[in-house]
Amino acid sequence: MNADTEPASETRSPQGPQSSGGVSFASVLKHAGIYGLGNVGIRVAGLLLVPLYTYNLSPAQYGIIEYLDLTAMAIGMLFSLGLANAIYRFYYLESSEGDRRRVVSTALLPVLAVSFLVSAILLLAAPWIAGAIFHDARFVHYLRLLFLGFGFNMVAEFGMTYLAVRQRSARFSAITVAKFVVGALLNVLFLVVWRRGVEGILISNLITNTATGAFLLVAVVRENGLAFDGALLRRMVAYG
Repeated sequence: MNADTEPASETRSPQGPQSSGGVSFASVLKHAGIYGLGNVGIRVAGLLLVPLYTYNLSPAQYGIIEYLDLTAMAIGMLFSLGLANAIYRFYYLESSEGDRRRVVSTALLPVLAVSFLVSAILLLAAPWIAGAIFHDARFVHYLRLLFLGFGFNMVAEFGMTYLAVRQRSARFSAITVAKFVVGALLNVLFLVVWRRGVEGILISNLITNTATGAFLLVAVVRENGLAFDGALLRRMVAYG
């Protein structure tokens, strides 16, 4: 149904900007295909890199990396405030570009504040976490490397969500592939050339997450500004 003819009380689809005539099935297929090609390419390339990692990392080191990945994932889920999901809904509830920019900027500011505040707290708490959860002093250094990039990682995820909401599938996939390629090259450098093991993987992730987060932060702010609406934020957090 064309947006110009749908009832005012009807909620617009989160799949695309309905105010400009709706989203066709062909458009959905096109974007899904671009996302799919990028993901398949990365998975195939990742499979080809498995021998590199198995040769340069022990099973114990693999386990440590998995522990740290799960830790980062759990913390991210806990402090994300559900704003990524909320953007999909509230962005397309608005009909004007100005109001849509306000939705994005309103969600961005708390993500910035919470991400870097949590990152600072976790950096200070790293010794306690290493002892209480992992029972290994080696994890203090690993956790600090993990938490140092936590804020930029959250911002990067927000930026990728923004690209998906705007249906910029080509740019989304290009950034995903570029991040993978740079990360793979850094992993080779740290693992094969410098023999840094788990620390090398964490430093590689820190570099790629920081670069991606900074790039997307500049792009989002340039396009949407830094407007803030407290009432809108409360509704978004409640929904998220």
